[in-house]
Amino acid sequence: LIQKAILAQKRYQEEQAQMVNLEKEIITILDTINTLLEQNQFENARTALQKPLNLAPKDTRLNTALQRINLAEQEYRNKLEKTEKVRQLIQNANQYMDKNQFSEARDNLKSALTLDPENTTAIEVVQTLKNKQSAYEAMLSKNEKIEKLYKNAVSIFEQQHFSSAEQMIHDILEIDPQYAPAIQLQNKIQSKLYEIKVAQIETLYQQAKDQLKNNQFTSAEKGFKEILAIDPNHKKARIG
Repeated sequence: LIQKAILAQKRYQEEQAQMVNLEKEIITILDTINTLLEQNQFENARTALQKPLNLAPKDTRLNTALQRINLAEQEYRNKLEKTEKVRQLIQNANQYMDKNQFSEARDNLKSALTLDPENTTAIEVVQTLKNKQSAYEAMLSKNEKIEKLYKNAVSIFEQQHFSSAEQMIHDILEIDPQYAPAIQLQNKIQSKLYEIKVAQIETLYQQAKDQLKNNQFTSAEKGFKEILAIDPNHKKARIG
């Protein structure tokens, strides 16, 4: 009995020593993890945490530390993605400015500053944009500006980007409402947009009819609604 008591006492002392050592290791590891997180070394932090977490899987401090690592890594990745996106938007803006496409440049800078309102590079480029656009517009006479816009509108029309061409025609007619070539092109654009609309409606209507024949009533109803969203007066779609 005495020998058993001695062995039990020895095991207890060993367990206590192990607990003390584990506690010291946990404290050391938590300090190490803080340092690694400051250096954005998330995988190293996770590796350092693995051994004590295996020994004490229910330890609240260790599990909290693991959550901190995962959260810090996600925040870091999000920050990198945002930084890269802002950088790309600023680069796009500069490229558009080089082509005198100021509206597109402005849109990219607006997006960049929405993501990072304090970005000094974007703020500087905004001022550069204002200066460059002012200088460019001062250089162009009214007729030169109209001719350039019209040429771009024709090019975009020929590429079948009709909505963009229509916007350019709108810009021209704001400068000179009587500019005949723009009015003529506007009529062509409206005709093309109408043809597209008719074709789109016809396709949707045929699809909806086929769906009705196949008892696909939900899909057919959705198709008729899409038609009425385009043309609220479409009689066949109203009848369904």
